[in-house]
Amino acid sequence: GEYAVYRNANNIYQTNNDFSAQAGKIQYDCQTELFYLSNEYLDHPVTGVSWVGANIYANYFGWRIPTFAEWRLAARGDSSSWLYPWGNEIDETYANYNNTITTEIGKYNGVYNEQHNEEYNLSLSSFGLYDMGGNVWEHIDSTSASEASIKTGGAFDSDITQIEIGYIAYSVLGQTSNNTGFRC
Repeated sequence: GEYAVYRNANNIYQTNNDFSAQAGKIQYDCQTELFYLSNEYLDHPVTGVSWVGANIYANYFGWRIPTFAEWRLAARGDSSSWLYPWGNEIDETYANYNNTITTEIGKYNGVYNEQHNEEYNLSLSSFGLYDMGGNVWEHIDSTSASEASIKTGGAFDSDITQIEIGYIAYSVLGQTSNNTGFRC
């Protein structure tokens, strides 16, 4: 039936290890050969996936996780002076930080203006990406690391400086956390 992605996907990094004990919220159904999330987290970012697991997942589909330079470009675009993915302004409507739990993807990106009957996307990146600052840390490609991986973007429990573009944090390669995820 259901097995963790670590047991079923090709582990290109450590072919002799079984990472099934590291299972996060991503699950794999051997019968349908599909990945899925539990219903309560369908609108939330994926967490509980190690750097190894993020790479296994991406590799399964022929993708990869971005390098720091690629992630920074996606967050900032050509605006090299921006502190945050949306510019230099920030308040509680821009990102999920100084909080205790993840939120639905994009929740902090829209502010509804009743007077004009429209929603403003305040904190999308210059390429229109959601949650590049806050909500969950994102693993990035750091293949030169031996035991530690790099993550960026900050999370729901980060302070305001940790969601600035360019802030880097570290994780143990096999470590999982409820505040760390990835994007391909």
